[in-house]
Amino acid sequence: MKYYTKEFFQNYWNIPETNFEMGKKYYEDVIKQYSEYYKTIKPLLHPELIKALCLHDNMVVAISFNKEIDNDDYIIYFDPERALSNTCKLVFKNPVVIKDEDITAFTDYAIHEELYLVDGKYELHLLFRRYTDDDLPRLVELIIQADDILYEIWFRNVGQCNNCGKLVEDPGMPRRTKRPLNPGQFIGGEWYCNECLK
Repeated sequence: MKYYTKEFFQNYWNIPETNFEMGKKYYEDVIKQYSEYYKTIKPLLHPELIKALCLHDNMVVAISFNKEIDNDDYIIYFDPERALSNTCKLVFKNPVVIKDEDITAFTDYAIHEELYLVDGKYELHLLFRRYTDDDLPRLVELIIQADDILYEIWFRNVGQCNNCGKLVEDPGMPRRTKRPLNPGQFIGGEWYCNECLK
């Protein structure tokens, strides 16, 4: 990681809650620095890949890097049920693992990612928060360079209206929420509430 580093998070988490404004500014400064770089490559990225790489809170459930089975692909499987995105699988084509701090299934949760374009290849930096028996979170990192990054999306029946921002659900699908939400539909890759569709 170049921006959202381990040192950054350790410093951020050590800022007292009483100094909220200082912590907010510290975080926003780093967001601004990375965003300035990201804007230079965003036009070169597929819009769906941009959505798929919002991995915050995705738990790793399996990693596969078996040349005989995976055709040299590096595959990470996620459980996105409590995450910000619906990404359940990333496939790195023709990968080169630059750094791997022993990413582990069922203990590691993605907290930030940084994407770079290097010599015509994707280079994805992933930072994970690991929860262990001693309940002390540790940070571990994975950096992979690949010709391409493929992804699979887990479709869920809850989303946010692309027009008004209300939380909506498709009433024709099994409920995944405890309370009923505004009825809506998933159209063209976006959610819309029925009110906005009138």
